[in-house]
Amino acid sequence: MNFDLDQILATEYLGQDKAVNKLNPLVSVCVVTYNHQEYIEKCIDSLLAQQTSFDFEILIGEDNSTDKTREICKTYADKYPDKIRLFLRTPEQKIDVEGKKTWHFNVSGHLYTSKAKYIAWCDGDDYWTFEGKLQKQFEDLEAHPEYVMNHHHFDKIFPDGKRIPTKVKPKLEANTKDIIENFQIRMCTMFFRNVFQEHPLPAWFYKNQVGDRPMSIHLSRFGLVHYIPENWAVYHADSSTSVLKTTRNNRHLMSINMYRYFLEDADYKPFKQTLLKELIGYLRKEILEQILEKSPKMEIEKNIDLYNQFYKQLENKSFEEVKRNLKFKAKSNLLILKG
Repeated sequence: MNFDLDQILATEYLGQDKAVNKLNPLVSVCVVTYNHQEYIEKCIDSLLAQQTSFDFEILIGEDNSTDKTREICKTYADKYPDKIRLFLRTPEQKIDVEGKKTWHFNVSGHLYTSKAKYIAWCDGDDYWTFEGKLQKQFEDLEAHPEYVMNHHHFDKIFPDGKRIPTKVKPKLEANTKDIIENFQIRMCTMFFRNVFQEHPLPAWFYKNQVGDRPMSIHLSRFGLVHYIPENWAVYHADSSTSVLKTTRNNRHLMSINMYRYFLEDADYKPFKQTLLKELIGYLRKEILEQILEKSPKMEIEKNIDLYNQFYKQLENKSFEEVKRNLKFKAKSNLLILKG
């Protein structure tokens, strides 16, 4: 998908003659935010607190919130014209996916606005906990040209305030196959080379409702992904505007569709079997969840037996055969695969 840079820049708050616009930053820190009035100040403060030996800019994409997020972002942009570039996205810029206005333009607007060598990410409801995070991640990629991205450990925080460390165990050096098989990355931990001018996101990215996983897999095609075993961020696992929260009932179907797009993309042909295995795994989760949630109690055991039969049939099929089986029929208000 092509983006009109002039259209993106036209929404930059306070214009393009601020002190930050005159920088040659090595890093762009990208924030996307929508209805994050409870979180956005903590997010921005954690970015401003970063201690670095290099210049960095903070790109904030405010996606036409209905709460006070936009006003809060403007206040920060007014106060820090040497650090913050605020983009006030319009409703017309939002990309429609399956009848819903989405975050895709806001994300891509940052990727194609940044001219920095590196990009770091932090969604508006997340925040960083270590003032040396950017410096450490920068030094890591500078020292290792074979790495395209690094990421690190993080805590999860829930609406009740409970905060717990995640139990992620990614490989220290991961390739594309590793990322597909064992995805444990969150956007607030990602620091990556700015490859998007030469290697733009595939067109199907803008039809898909998942962001962090396809972006990480895309990046992994251009180098190794390095895991730093340090805890430097907090991720809101279930905030009111998160993709997981707002699409909870479709979370497995979202992943199924994402893997279908990957499998239909010729660039990912070398990873076809790995992608197919993941797609079938999510099919299995979706069907089992439908059984447990929608089956009358007396039919659960019967439907689980059917489910095991259907899953076994899929295990050794090709992608083309699986696609032919991706047809659903209703039975006792339950969606099951056709045999």
